Amino acid sequence: MAIMEKEMAETMVSPETGETLRRGVRPFLVSYKGKSITVELPGYLSGQWRRRHPCWT
Repeated sequence: MAIMEKEMAETMVSPETGETLRRGVRPFLVSYKGKSITVELPGYLSGQWRRRHPCWT
């Protein structure tokens, strides 16, 4: 089975705030039945989020 990759724009405008969002990854903690793992969650991030977490740009 082939996976089709879609080109994602590097930036987009937030429909809620009008702020420019940039592609990036952020840490996301997944927990299940007492086990936990932190994974990288890709998506569009606001500048405010990146300023609070400079290592995840």
